[in-house]
Amino acid sequence: PSGAGSARPSKPPSVPTSSAPRPIVDWIGSFLDHGSLSHVNRELTRAFQALPGVDVRCVASSTSPASKSSPEWKVEAARLAFSSSATASVTVRHAWPPQWDRPRNGALVVIQPWEFGSLPRQWVQDLAQVDEVWIPSEYVRRVFVDSGVPEQKVVVVPNGIDPARFHPDVPAVPLATRKRFKFLFVGGTIFRKGPDLLLEAYLSRFTAADDVCLVIKDFGGQTAYSGQTFEQSIRAAQALPNAAEILYINEEWSPALIPGLYTACDCLVHPYR
Repeated sequence: PSGAGSARPSKPPSVPTSSAPRPIVDWIGSFLDHGSLSHVNRELTRAFQALPGVDVRCVASSTSPASKSSPEWKVEAARLAFSSSATASVTVRHAWPPQWDRPRNGALVVIQPWEFGSLPRQWVQDLAQVDEVWIPSEYVRRVFVDSGVPEQKVVVVPNGIDPARFHPDVPAVPLATRKRFKFLFVGGTIFRKGPDLLLEAYLSRFTAADDVCLVIKDFGGQTAYSGQTFEQSIRAAQALPNAAEILYINEEWSPALIPGLYTACDCLVHPYR
């Protein structure tokens, strides 16, 4: 959101004539979990697959344990491939950690946000073999260019929302609190997202007597952020005498529930580093 308004407009994709072979795009990454990378992969590939004249293949880099038992992933899993095409015109990778090696054929695009002010030196070297890197904001574009990546390689592809799913009239999900005003933090409670700063600010301003609750919806504690979350400190903060109420949710939720989490709360708080 911080850079979407200043993103350079992209040219519309050229559509091959009916006699031309359909170019193949291999989109490699995670698809079958509740993490943000999988969410972006699912939504962007659906949009690309709606374009005429291009064949977008969703190539799963891994399978989630939940995907083997959860009915909600069956439709998604049915559209996945598990090996890349030898004739792909373009390979798009969006995964963590990033993979920079060249595909067997065609151009290479890597989607790789980075928020820390400068790129790792090794990444700048690795990006020499990448044709384009897609990033979500003008700020991140400047990080890449200022770190030495050629400007023509860096393309802003902003993240978006589905306004049919995210809107103020979505029924609120029930939350285990009677407090009237609810703050909301959504995301993995890892250092760069500032959960320590959030707790410090919240507990210094409010007490149990105040009609407020801080709702923390954690992500990735059992997967990508295993062993890195702030759960222990959040639990300790909940147990402090006279502490303002904190509702901590670390269960995996279906993406369909998330819009109702936003409408259930009043103020989004993200002290992101």
